[in-house]
Amino acid sequence: MLALAALGLSAASCNKVNVGGNGSHYVFTDESENVTAGTAKVNGHYNAPTITGENVGFIYDRQDRFKEKSSPRETTVPTSEGKFWLTFTGLEPNTIYSYIAYANIDGKEERGKAKSFRTEKAVFTDDPQDVSAGSARLSGHFGDGLQVQEAGFIHDLSSSFKIESSSRYETTISGKQFSFNLLALPAATKFTYVAYIKLKNGKEYYGSPVSFSTTATPVSSVSVTPPTAIVYLEDGSTKQLTATVYPPDAGDKSLTWKSSDTQIAEVNSTGLVSCKKGGKVTITATSNQNPSKSGSCELTVKDVPPQYAVDMGLPSGIYWRDRNLGASSVTDKGNHYAWAETGSKTNFLETKYKFYDASKTLYTSYYGSGAGSYVTDHWDTLGQNDYKDDAARSSLGGSWRIPSDSNISELFNNDNCTITKTTKSGVDGILIKAKNPDRKGNKNELFFPFGGYYDGTAEKFYYESSYGKEQGYYWMDMVRGYNSGGSWNNKTAYVFAPYHDNGYVGRWGSQFSRYYGMMIRPVCD
Repeated sequence: MLALAALGLSAASCNKVNVGGNGSHYVFTDESENVTAGTAKVNGHYNAPTITGENVGFIYDRQDRFKEKSSPRETTVPTSEGKFWLTFTGLEPNTIYSYIAYANIDGKEERGKAKSFRTEKAVFTDDPQDVSAGSARLSGHFGDGLQVQEAGFIHDLSSSFKIESSSRYETTISGKQFSFNLLALPAATKFTYVAYIKLKNGKEYYGSPVSFSTTATPVSSVSVTPPTAIVYLEDGSTKQLTATVYPPDAGDKSLTWKSSDTQIAEVNSTGLVSCKKGGKVTITATSNQNPSKSGSCELTVKDVPPQYAVDMGLPSGIYWRDRNLGASSVTDKGNHYAWAETGSKTNFLETKYKFYDASKTLYTSYYGSGAGSYVTDHWDTLGQNDYKDDAARSSLGGSWRIPSDSNISELFNNDNCTITKTTKSGVDGILIKAKNPDRKGNKNELFFPFGGYYDGTAEKFYYESSYGKEQGYYWMDMVRGYNSGGSWNNKTAYVFAPYHDNGYVGRWGSQFSRYYGMMIRPVCD
């Protein structure tokens, strides 16, 4: 036996193995492997000449109750190299176990040194997925080696979460994974939940608590009030805009304000616009939570208006001149002009018209297609008075011009102005007063003196038989681009004629020969 022992010691020394527990030089407890939540593989080996009945195995138990002499034993069969192992099943998750390898050598039980391992946790609470304002998907998974009968989640508001009393939801298991969709949750609220499993032996295990917060109710739209506005630099340079975020319960109502042109106007974080110079600019309020949602105000900044400019509080924001072109006062009829001629005169004949070509008996500008093939070389498709042919622009400069049909329609709109026939300084005419004045120190009224048109040197009133001479003839900026009958003379331009008839005041528009002499009432932007 001594020789055998010496041989054993010599072999152990050659193999550089540790001496076993309890003074054994022959049996060694090796490290465990493949440890899961419910299983583990333990290993051992012996280094001795003989084994009695090949009796090897392990003593094992939970560490808190492990006893070398009385804990459970399991036997196994060694290999020819002296190695042996066992796989324990049915272990408790997240528990420390101790074990010792043993072997009967020459009729005596030899034991290795005790070792330990900890089983993995049973269940894990994973981070939630797809969290929104009203829902979230809870996720969890469990470890290997467990016989799971049930899996699910326990959840509640974070402030009141308790495993024993919070809501419990069982869910379907897929492999080792399980999840559950929580719906109809309040927005911007913090929740806590744990994943749980129940084994077939009836024991229940819980993961660690995980908290999440539902997102705020998303912003669906933003509106800015007013949607359009005019700021007059002469009255002050600021304008307060107000933004409203929808729905009312949107969690994040913060906005970013921006100006499309900071040289015209800047805006601060509260929607206060500071204007710098005249022009048009868009002020936009954009949701920080949902940048695809925004509202805006189309802002017109008006410089100090030019002399004789009257603001009638019209939606377009244009100015009307308080007197006719060439007039010395508001009651003066001023000068008369042929359409698209920039200079005034007193004799209005077609042969004297700027654009008349006597050799072809047609006009040389402002032609549309449709007047006949023999005037093809004159087709320019122009239907609106070009600024170079605009008497108001030529005479006054700036942005003064002949009014358009839309300008006149806006002025004569009953929602914007009141219109009456009146007499000023012995002159009959139409008095127009603004209903919505929005500038300080402004009269907000216009007087249009009655006056006929000139054909040659004679003043005429087209509807004199109906309205007498209580009519006014003023050029608009439009010309008819062609004559539907194909006539060469393609010569009609448009006028507006405010009139008074038996208590009724109105305006009508009609076509007149371009070479006629008419009054002009300028407008500017």
